[in-house]
Amino acid sequence: MERDLLMNAIINYSDWCEAISKTHRIPTQKDDMIWFANTSMPSYFPDIISLVKEATLPDLIATANTIFDSFNQFSVPDFSTIFHAQWITSSSVVPYSGDWRWIHDEEGLENWSQKAALQSIVLPTILEDQHALFFYKDDFGGFAAYHSHDVMGITAVFGDKLVRQEIPAVLANFFPDFPVVGFDAGEGLNNALHSGWTALGPLNVWTRNR
Repeated sequence: MERDLLMNAIINYSDWCEAISKTHRIPTQKDDMIWFANTSMPSYFPDIISLVKEATLPDLIATANTIFDSFNQFSVPDFSTIFHAQWITSSSVVPYSGDWRWIHDEEGLENWSQKAALQSIVLPTILEDQHALFFYKDDFGGFAAYHSHDVMGITAVFGDKLVRQEIPAVLANFFPDFPVVGFDAGEGLNNALHSGWTALGPLNVWTRNR
């Protein structure tokens, strides 16, 4: 079960990156093992994502700046680790706070993007993708979620350290039938693990040495 959840989380994340690439008109390719962008992705988004453990890095690594190593398995010459992280999931639901808003409009998304420091990255056209969801709670924080492959993949979490504790309840209120997954590192990971999230497996993000 955890293996299936992990695989769905990885593919879901590649779908989120694909959604962002479309808003920036960046062409991409995908096969059974690798997702990759033909030109550099915006900040915070990888150029290559491994989708299965059997994946090998393609020749196009020569043009990539960032690699998302979904299983923490690669050794990449001329690249250094940005961060180690863990895939996580949560079925722990605290009481839902109705103060959370699901953002549907450009003005709301602009405010969300400013709070998340993603103004030039998350563009208004992402609202055309019904799988992309954005939530915000005044004076508390927010997050994005992407719905695909039978999971809700969370990303771009910002604000109070207790945001991660409330995310499962927010999503369960709107989408009760789908597991919540994501990845986190550092203090964010510690906050998640202390808020009822559990680890599914390690990952690593690489950047090209300058």
